[in-house]
Amino acid sequence: MKKITFPLTYEYLQEIRMAQAVMETDFTLCVEPWQDNRFKILKDFFPVKYELIQPDSEDVTVISDILVSHKTITPETKIGTLSRPLILPHEMLTYCRKLWPEKRKYKFAFIGKINKARKIWLQTFLTAKVKGYMGLSGRVFIDYPIFKNLSKIFKNFDKLIITESLRGRKFPGKAWDDEYFRIQSQAEFILCPSGDVGCPWTYRFFEAMICGAIPIIEAESPCYEPFKFYRAEQSPDSFIYDPEIVEYNFKQCEKYLTIDVNELNSELSKIYDKLNALSDK
Repeated sequence: MKKITFPLTYEYLQEIRMAQAVMETDFTLCVEPWQDNRFKILKDFFPVKYELIQPDSEDVTVISDILVSHKTITPETKIGTLSRPLILPHEMLTYCRKLWPEKRKYKFAFIGKINKARKIWLQTFLTAKVKGYMGLSGRVFIDYPIFKNLSKIFKNFDKLIITESLRGRKFPGKAWDDEYFRIQSQAEFILCPSGDVGCPWTYRFFEAMICGAIPIIEAESPCYEPFKFYRAEQSPDSFIYDPEIVEYNFKQCEKYLTIDVNELNSELSKIYDKLNALSDK
């Protein structure tokens, strides 16, 4: 088995998902012992494989022909000549697809960090677009059980879940927060305010579609173009949960966010063989 490693800290989710994709190939990805907490939770959900090594291990080839760019208008993840906005593992899509229920509990959902800008955006959207919201509260709910009870009373009340979570900001939850994906798979629409590092795009946009939900966005990004979504300023009547849109988006995720394992194997082999040929001279 050919052993490779990347000169990464795996601090960013984009790096971890790329690493997961590489773990599906014929190569063995090696990481330093201190990075184990970035990946070990994945073993509970996916057939991931990696080895722990010391930085100076001689039998491991360092692959530096990569790019991970996320603090930009549109993200890019690149291995050799293969480029995607995000490179996601096939197993992630397969896993999330199995979470899709026959009927979804919630109409709208947001789970994540709620900073000042997001709170204003969420409040504005909920007040203007969600049936019954204005009559219930003038603030964003951090907890959601009240909605379950009120929805039984008010027939025209839109079921939603708006809850703050920072588990996706630190390990091990950053690598995989299973409850986050399970809740998103119960919603028809995922609210997608812009990223909190000054970028219009957000991981949540792509995660929503993998979970079978339709994103409702705050701002557009070029990386959104292949997909179908709603904009927050649209009329609430236009927010239709259309199974055809859901299936279309999932297939687009497979096309634009994953790389065929054989193709990735081939690209890694070219890089690996070239580096080792140079080292033999």
